[in-house]
Amino acid sequence: MRRVKEVEVNVTSAWKRLGVLLLLGAALVWVLFHLWAQVRGTRMANVVGDAEHLKTALAYDPGQAEVHTRLGFYYLYDPFLFDPPQAVQHFEAAVEIQPFDWNAWSNLGRAYEQQGDVARAERAYLFGIELAPHYFYPRWAYGNFLLRRGEIDRAFRELRRASDIHPQAIGNICDLIWQTTGGNAEVLVQFGTSLRTGSAKGAVSQCLMARAEYQRAVNVWKTLTRDDPAKIDTGRSLVSWLTGAGQWPLAYLVWQEVVREEFKASGEVSPADLMFWNGDFDYDMAVGGFDWSINSSQEVEARLDTVERYRGNQSLLLEFKQHQRVNFSGVTHDLWVEPSTRYRLRFYYKTEKVPETNGLAVVLTDVESLTRFSFESKQLGNESQWTRKEITFETPAETRILRLQIVRRPVGQIYDYIKGRVWFDSFSLEPAPLEITDSPNRTEQ
Repeated sequence: MRRVKEVEVNVTSAWKRLGVLLLLGAALVWVLFHLWAQVRGTRMANVVGDAEHLKTALAYDPGQAEVHTRLGFYYLYDPFLFDPPQAVQHFEAAVEIQPFDWNAWSNLGRAYEQQGDVARAERAYLFGIELAPHYFYPRWAYGNFLLRRGEIDRAFRELRRASDIHPQAIGNICDLIWQTTGGNAEVLVQFGTSLRTGSAKGAVSQCLMARAEYQRAVNVWKTLTRDDPAKIDTGRSLVSWLTGAGQWPLAYLVWQEVVREEFKASGEVSPADLMFWNGDFDYDMAVGGFDWSINSSQEVEARLDTVERYRGNQSLLLEFKQHQRVNFSGVTHDLWVEPSTRYRLRFYYKTEKVPETNGLAVVLTDVESLTRFSFESKQLGNESQWTRKEITFETPAETRILRLQIVRRPVGQIYDYIKGRVWFDSFSLEPAPLEITDSPNRTEQ
């Protein structure tokens, strides 16, 4: 009897062990199957990303939030698959899988909006902001939504916060406002003037400039405070834009203010200074606009010289590196003038080893119309000491902007030769009293 009982006990234990092994095996098979399904689904979603393969990937593993999101985008933005209810379904699934993902909520808001469910859309956008209050994109998406709804003031509040978080996105925000409002420049001005920082206002000003809204761009720039570092930097950029576009009156207005601000530490900038800025070559040519532009060529080296100078700290030096058929006009200076006004231009120069017949001259032309006004001085002499040159001229009735050029022209068809060096310094321009001359419009003394 004892043997029988012992056998019965051993048989029962064996069955229990077998059952445990079977359960473990089934669990392992289940885990391996689902792991394979997830891997298979993920690979299919990543390797082949069209809508059909994404749906197949979800059949293997419906818990892939990224696949739901990508399918949602297909149904929301692909014109051949456009189906907002399907997009909502997939974005809702993504939110259910990742409820604390702010991006998923923003995507769901866009899908609700496209479906026409404005209330749910706004709640989704706001929930995305709550999850990531210091991120750029949720506020950008909500600002888009408000702009599309025509709620300009509320949209500006969100977009201002977005620009504070990510200042480099101002250009994108400007593009958004411009497109959403159908190119309404006044709305863009309103947004620009409402911004908190000078750099942001300056960026909006440049956006307006790029759209040929010149006066509005300047209006936004004017709202920058005088002590804001962006005032000067943005002003320089505007001057470059405006002169390139031929907007001379606006360019001169901005340029004057930039000069006054940039050089206020050096003392008061006088009207005479502004009439011919930097005539002594003492300031760095960083402002642009109505200042010197000095460019060398292979034939002539043009540079500032601190050794030879008539007045101040430095002068302009032209040194001839080549000697035959030299044609040079690399030094220019734009001047703002009043129409129908008589002016006197003065400057000093000296030469070293320059031939008597040298082809050196100063040229004045109307930037907007060469046929309106063009004047070339007599050839400069060979002067070993600083010598004053004075030119008197009268501007035509429509002339506002003149370009002064220091040039060297070839002097003969057969023989032409130039060598040596020439210095220029102490340029000035001032109204001249009316005088009776043989040539009242263009005279030289």
